Amino acid sequence: MTQPTNESPTSKPPTPTPSPTTSSTGSAIQVQPGQFHQLIIFGNAYQLTIHQERLITAFALNPQTVITQESLYRAVWGTDVVEPANLATIISQLRKLGVPIVTIHQRGYMLQMPPDQVQVLPRTIHVRSPRITKPTCPQQ
Repeated sequence: MTQPTNESPTSKPPTPTPSPTTSSTGSAIQVQPGQFHQLIIFGNAYQLTIHQERLITAFALNPQTVITQESLYRAVWGTDVVEPANLATIISQLRKLGVPIVTIHQRGYMLQMPPDQVQVLPRTIHVRSPRITKPTCPQQ
């Protein structure tokens, strides 16, 4: 049984943002989760889909650690009932950007990057100002 997703297996990899950005920390990979869904890899900035962002974040939080497919399914889709081709497609898209994800036969996948070269920035969220409402008078 497969879980429907918003991402089609034929979706194209993300395109670079107009101007490449250099990481101020010297990290080879920077992930900006949240509102911007941004990946900076080797100085080039890319806008990601939500699924790509969740996957690269899972890898970036656990560099040089083998992560099982089931764990990646839960990290990206919140369930372990997912069509395996969906995960393979997103991994392929990230690899095309230069993300060094390796397949560990019958165990899972691993981000082959030293931890000091990977940074996950704090999640950004857009905060709206609260609505001010008029106080209501109780009816008597």
